[in-house]
Amino acid sequence: MSGDGELMMTILASFAQEESRSISENVRWRVKKRFEKGIPNGRFRIYGYRWKGNQLVVKPEEAAVVRFIYANFLKGVSAETTEKQLEEQGVKSFNGKHFGNSSIRMILQNITYTGNMLFPKEYIADPITGKSKINRGELPQYFVENTHEAIIPMEIYKKVQDERERRKKLGALANGSINTCCFTSKIKCGICGKSFVHTVRKKLNSEEDYWSCCSHKKKGRTCCSKGGIPHQVLVRECTKVLGLAEFDEKIFLSRVDKIVIPEQHVMVFHRESGEQITRQTMGFHGTEGLLDS
Repeated sequence: MSGDGELMMTILASFAQEESRSISENVRWRVKKRFEKGIPNGRFRIYGYRWKGNQLVVKPEEAAVVRFIYANFLKGVSAETTEKQLEEQGVKSFNGKHFGNSSIRMILQNITYTGNMLFPKEYIADPITGKSKINRGELPQYFVENTHEAIIPMEIYKKVQDERERRKKLGALANGSINTCCFTSKIKCGICGKSFVHTVRKKLNSEEDYWSCCSHKKKGRTCCSKGGIPHQVLVRECTKVLGLAEFDEKIFLSRVDKIVIPEQHVMVFHRESGEQITRQTMGFHGTEGLLDS
C-alpha cells in the first residue's frame, strides 16, 4: 500500500468502472432494439398471467380478482377496503402472501392488463449502483398493441386512470377508509411542506382539539415547526377570511386551495382565485384573536 501502489489501484479501478459502463451501454442498446421490435426484456412476473413459452396466458382465477379490483375502484371503494375484502375471501398475492393495498394500486395502473405492453417502465440509471428508477420520460417508451389476451378493456382502464388522477388531486379526502374533514390535506407546513393533522389530546377534565405538522408524530423528525392551531380558531378564521356569517365546508373547499403555516403565529390562506391572505396571531394555543396583516 505504498503511494505508487495506491495510484495503480486507482487507475485499475477507473479502468474497471469504465469497462462496466461500456458493457452496460452495449446491453442497453440490445434491449432497446428488442423494445423497438415489441419484444419485452425477459419474462416479468405479473398477477393474472403466466408465461407459456414467449406468450402471456391468462390465469382465470387471478383474472377474476383483477376485474374485482378494477370494479371496486370505479365504485369508489378504497384500496385499503379492497385489501380487507380480499383477505376475508382468502385471496393471496402472486407469491402466496397477503395481498397488500400497494399491490392493488400497482394493478390499477398496469396497462399490461389491457392486452398491450409499454416498455421500458423502469431503467437502471447507474450501472455501478445498479439501482432502478421509474421511467418518467427520461428514456423513450414503446407501446406495443395486442401482444396478449386482455383482462381489462382499454376503456375501463382509461376510466380508472382518470379517476386516479381525480382522487390524487383530492388527496386524503378521496379515501373513504380515512376519517377526514374539509381541512384534511389543506393545511401545509411552510417549513417541511407536509400536511397538518388533526389531534385530540385528553386532559383531566377536558380535551384539546388542534392541528399540527404531521412530522411531530414521527421519530427523528427534522421539521422545526412549533405550536398547533386550535380547531375552533381555524374554523373561526376561515369563516372571517371567506366573509361568512357561519362556516360552510363546501364553500371552504371551493374557495380555498390551501393554508400554509410559514412560521409560528402566521397563517397564509391561498384562495382558488390566486389571492393570498395572511393572518397573524400572538399564539395558536391561546385565546388571542388573529389580526389582518
